[in-house]
Amino acid sequence: MSEIIDSSTNQKERLFLTISYLAGFILLFLVVLKGCIIPITHDESGQIIFYAQDTIYNILSYDKQWPTNHILNSLLIKSFTSIFGINQFWGRLPNFLGFLLYFIYVVKWSKLLFGIRILPLIVSISVLVINPYLFDFFSLARGYGMAVSFELVSLFHLYRYIIQKKRKDAIIGYFASFLMVMANFSWLVLWASIQLIMLIYSGYHKDRKTILWQVFVALITMGFSMIPVLVMNKTNQFIYWESNGIIHDTLVPLWWNFLYRGSGDLVSLYLLGLLFIIASSYFLYAVWKDHRYRSLLFFPVLLITCLAASKIQNLLLHTPYLTGRTALLFYPLFSLMILASYKTTLRNAKILVPISLLLILPITFNFVSNYTLKSVKEWSYDQLTFELLDDLEKIHLETHEDIDLDTNWLFYPSINFYVKTDPSLSWLHLREYNQKTHLDTHSRYFFTNYDEFNAAKNEGYVEIWTKGWHGLFRYPHQ
Repeated sequence: MSEIIDSSTNQKERLFLTISYLAGFILLFLVVLKGCIIPITHDESGQIIFYAQDTIYNILSYDKQWPTNHILNSLLIKSFTSIFGINQFWGRLPNFLGFLLYFIYVVKWSKLLFGIRILPLIVSISVLVINPYLFDFFSLARGYGMAVSFELVSLFHLYRYIIQKKRKDAIIGYFASFLMVMANFSWLVLWASIQLIMLIYSGYHKDRKTILWQVFVALITMGFSMIPVLVMNKTNQFIYWESNGIIHDTLVPLWWNFLYRGSGDLVSLYLLGLLFIIASSYFLYAVWKDHRYRSLLFFPVLLITCLAASKIQNLLLHTPYLTGRTALLFYPLFSLMILASYKTTLRNAKILVPISLLLILPITFNFVSNYTLKSVKEWSYDQLTFELLDDLEKIHLETHEDIDLDTNWLFYPSINFYVKTDPSLSWLHLREYNQKTHLDTHSRYFFTNYDEFNAAKNEGYVEIWTKGWHGLFRYPHQ
């Protein structure tokens, strides 16, 4: 009898691992493929060719006048590009690896919460990974994907410390939260929430050694982040985000970004809110009825504390609420809350399949319907860079003349990346960056958006092509 049970267990484990490896390979392939196909975007350009090429000291101390706040990403890009040269693959490689780390911990979360179970594994992958907006950032040379990865690592080990009482997990969790902050300082709100909750927990259980480790790593984190945050404040980097309320600025955009659109009808938003309230109520009822689920309170407590910290930060420091890509840290928090609620429903074996399908199918449908390899939602305006360069090269080959190109400031960084890093584009001369377009300079070619189409034509430029809200124009020199 025991041999039959062991055989069944081994088959389950093999199937569990097979699904994990297969899903991980397919998703990593999509991440890397997109990172190789889409052009470098607006913010990535400066990250790779400007900040990451500075000295290590200057990267850590925010020496640049207008610094990027993705220190760990800059350091890793610097390492890879110093060895292999500057191009988009090596610039984006740190976040490819970040996705690999993220997916490994998604599988770890599934095992920790549900054991070796196939449907819960698929649910975990769907809820934590199959998010088209979040998925974009693992294909880009920015610190957001990396920060989310270390967030998931940190929360995993801290939660396992709570349920298994192993100090090693707490130490790993604190160091992962340090790396999370170094990847992106927007995650300081979550870091502060983690420190408060874990300090209360360890203090309640009189775990003094763990508290000492927490204080030690917290001091390291504050030491590395204090100067950059002061520089960010001095250079007014916080003015780009909004302060219209945490629901308006943080929570509503989270939903629209998950759906991969700028906005939508309020019906789906209200329906989502209602479903979340129902699921949360059922979760709290299950926790109250069954003490085995008490540790799951970690997830709603952390989510609420993080939202409260964001609100307090706005009130006391007058910094804007996290929104758009700076609010990505909330996706794992909400996702883990969903998985915690899902875990409480598994007491009833009869609803395992319907509840699992209720989560898997709409999430997968949303991903398949909206995910694209042509662009990323946050910087979709850079999707035609390669097409532009190809067309200009054809003109160059036909005319045997160098190309003098001016461009709207939005498109400049993406084009400039390839001008700076690709020797084969020596024939392309890009005008200097300027946020104000000066059409009277009469560059031979002008690439812009629809806002300037009429102005370009009035100045004498002739349209070569317009695609969507992009347009390429030529000035007919005599």
